[in-house]
Amino acid sequence: MESIQNIAQGMKFERTGQANAHHAVARAEQTASVSEQSAEVVNTLFAELRSIFPAWKWAFPDDQSQNQAKRTWAKAFIENRIHSMQQVQRGLSKARASGSPHIPSVGQFIKWCQPEPSDFGLPDEREAYFEALRNATEFEQKEWSHPAVFVASRETTTHVLRAKAEKDSYAMFQRNYQIACRRVFTGEDLSKEIPLALPEKATYMPVAKDVGLKNFRRAKWEINQSKLRRLREGVRP
Repeated sequence: MESIQNIAQGMKFERTGQANAHHAVARAEQTASVSEQSAEVVNTLFAELRSIFPAWKWAFPDDQSQNQAKRTWAKAFIENRIHSMQQVQRGLSKARASGSPHIPSVGQFIKWCQPEPSDFGLPDEREAYFEALRNATEFEQKEWSHPAVFVASRETTTHVLRAKAEKDSYAMFQRNYQIACRRVFTGEDLSKEIPLALPEKATYMPVAKDVGLKNFRRAKWEINQSKLRRLREGVRP
């Protein structure tokens, strides 16, 4: 990996461009730091994987294949923002519970590293949805397994949970619950309002030609009136 010093020395800039250059060096330092963290994590991880999976030599029969795998895993970790031992320990815990003698693919291990509701004492999506259906009236007076379930239910609304078809109400609840869970994972404030989802497809509302022309003329007239007022007030448009 190219050093930060080499990266910085290769940048030629004038005095007026120093701010941009400083930002570039800072980004390079950050990237290098993450890369070094990921490489260190992978080195520690492979030692653990060899002890968990007795058939590891089927995947890495020699040092060359193991080193190539480490480079692949390090790159995948950087791309998926896996660069702390806390994340890797979560993956290793699930690896030990897998019961397989073979080392998983990097994609499978990254999935194991991602937090799941159960890691934080949260019910899974279906369990949370059925809890929301049971408590779909008087949200504030009900007992909830976790505040995230209450927030997702409240944001979905009683009307949606009770009146919509399951495929529609579940989809809306699922989105809200996933957002609430991510806030729990990252320690964010659960009380913040969840923004509404954008429609999958924009709705086109046709307007009659004479109505459109009338609206256009009205808008043009209002713009001209605004310019005249500014001129009278001595303000340049």
